[in-house]
Amino acid sequence: MPTWSLRPADRRRRTARGVRAAVASLLLPGVGQLIVGCRRRGALLLTVTLLAGAATLWVGLTEPTSELLGWLLQPAVLVGVFAANLVVLAFRLYATFDAYVVGARPPAEPALPRSGLRAAGVGIVVAVLAVVTALPHAALGYYTAATHGVVSTVFVAEVPTTEEVGSDHAEAQDRPEEPEPGADAAPVAEREADPPPELEEPPLPPENPWLQARRITVALLGSDAGPGRGGDRIDSLLVLTVDTDSGDAAIFSVDRYLADFPLPPELAPVYEQHCRTGDGWRFLNALYRCGHERVPEEFAAVYPRADDPAAAAVADVLGRTLGIAVPHYAMVDMAGFVGIVDALGGVEIELAEPLRVRMSPAEPGEGRYTVDLPAGLQELDGREALAFVRFRDRAGGDADRMRRQRCLVTNVVQRADVPALLVGFPRLADAVETHVVTSIPLPRLPELLEVLPRIDPDRVVTVGFGPPDYRGWDHVPDLEAIQARVHEVLAEPDAWLAEDGVTDEGGDPSEVGGVICR
Repeated sequence: MPTWSLRPADRRRRTARGVRAAVASLLLPGVGQLIVGCRRRGALLLTVTLLAGAATLWVGLTEPTSELLGWLLQPAVLVGVFAANLVVLAFRLYATFDAYVVGARPPAEPALPRSGLRAAGVGIVVAVLAVVTALPHAALGYYTAATHGVVSTVFVAEVPTTEEVGSDHAEAQDRPEEPEPGADAAPVAEREADPPPELEEPPLPPENPWLQARRITVALLGSDAGPGRGGDRIDSLLVLTVDTDSGDAAIFSVDRYLADFPLPPELAPVYEQHCRTGDGWRFLNALYRCGHERVPEEFAAVYPRADDPAAAAVADVLGRTLGIAVPHYAMVDMAGFVGIVDALGGVEIELAEPLRVRMSPAEPGEGRYTVDLPAGLQELDGREALAFVRFRDRAGGDADRMRRQRCLVTNVVQRADVPALLVGFPRLADAVETHVVTSIPLPRLPELLEVLPRIDPDRVVTVGFGPPDYRGWDHVPDLEAIQARVHEVLAEPDAWLAEDGVTDEGGDPSEVGGVICR
């Protein structure tokens, strides 16, 4: 093709040549310039691209996924990723459009006038190239901004002390007492002649503070807050505890209608005076509302470091009831629960019998709705899952509902793998940022993510503490029986895995609360 030509066919070929070069540089910056003969510029762009790609690949292959994700979840790093994403976008746009210009009109050839239709066609081509180039960067920018919003809003900023990171912390090693003067009757010379004993150096504690604790324990609180509902009561009281060495986990659910539950000494008189009387106020599910609405200042005085003192009080009481430390909590309302389940693509539940329930709305603007599910294997969306865990019209009442809650949490743990989290991240980020409150400190979030792969979702024991075995009809809990069972479960998880219908060999599922819990 001649270097200079006014013929429309030659100009169309040059436009097509430029488009091909632009597409090549869109896929790999610099290749389009090399195709049209601009070797020096193409080699420079391609070298920068390959070096950046090799560095990214090296980091991805050498760093464990959990550690890399933890590092990326730091707010400062997220800001850096957002800025780097803009720089890479500008670089790719330059490489793409430079390849088009060089391919369609070499520098030696002046620009020639085009008809309106042809100019519009070229404009459309250029716009399409820009959009295709920018789309992945726009998605990455959105994910980065959404993640920054979640970690900055949901997680507390303060770094906890060592004792607050997890329960059953490594205790201080026993140190030999210093001998009192005159206690050692052996002569000094004789003592010096004895060879010093060979002492083994104790193993260094792990750098990750979560691993310094034998257990990570979090209270999972489900609030019934929603449109048209008066106040916030805790509808679901569960405690998840994970053995950091073995990966075994246990989920304990506590009856929300416990009365005379153990309160810390400094909080007991406050609760007795302001919240013990009145219809329903004597029960555990009203504790949060007491601290959130009636006497928030008094609760804040007891838990001065908590962002949500009422939630911290509930976690504290759950720990005193179970006989274990519960240093952290995560609380979600009904709309957040629906959003999280939908973001993970739903949950799979096998119903032993049909379920039909009329539900109040979870979010403003929604109306009441009916969930009608047949027996058998069901894929539940967020609203159906909410009906599943709140339904209590059968004879089993709250006991069956507690079993369904534990079953569903187990299914969510099994469903929440990396691909599901990535696919559902936009909805998950929105639900978490708007509807979740947690005491997990932000500076410890990256290190927590390093621990999560240790959890074996197939080795999760679930136990409920309700009537008649663990509280009487007067609603007073049998703390001795509850704490003894907790100790047994944590001490011998294998025996309880078999009894719970789940074994490490994949035992038979068990029917609990109208559901086949796997």
